[in-house]
Amino acid sequence: MAELSLHDLFAYDETSPTYLTWKISPSRRTKCGHQAGTINKISGKYPRSYCRARVNGGYLSIHRIVWFLHHGEIPEGLIIDHVDGDTLNNKITNLRLVTPSKNARNCRRQKNNISGLTGVRLAMDKGKFPFYEAYVHVDGKQVRRQFYPKGGSLEDAMSRAIRWREEQINQLNEYGAGYTERHGK
Repeated sequence: MAELSLHDLFAYDETSPTYLTWKISPSRRTKCGHQAGTINKISGKYPRSYCRARVNGGYLSIHRIVWFLHHGEIPEGLIIDHVDGDTLNNKITNLRLVTPSKNARNCRRQKNNISGLTGVRLAMDKGKFPFYEAYVHVDGKQVRRQFYPKGGSLEDAMSRAIRWREEQINQLNEYGAGYTERHGK
């Protein structure tokens, strides 16, 4: 029997928890029109949830299938981003095709971040003096600036670093960098 295409196997369905249903019955336990795929939870250092479906002996991410059903192949070097950050929301209007760097510009702040903003960190220079460092990525390169508490407090240095980074992001977004409201929040 010939291998079936994704268009033969799946139908997009916004009433399904995974946003897909089966067009054909893949097994005795699953019927046509039933939810396709499962919701999986991964625990560990970076816990997350996502949806996947078993296809031709392997697993495919549901968001990639939904994208394929609407737009076709995903070009090499691009990925599918969940606009609202909810990896279980595979509604086609919540998915966008982006570069990995634009995807990173739609990420929340990491849990171990103590400055309160992505791209701003507390550091120590060689003389063991604390300072804040802010950075942004421009054309694949990291641009950094250091903020020492000279004549002020360490909190003042942190505020200047945060302000500098926000200004840089606003300028980059004027040129289409793609930082979202969710970034670093």
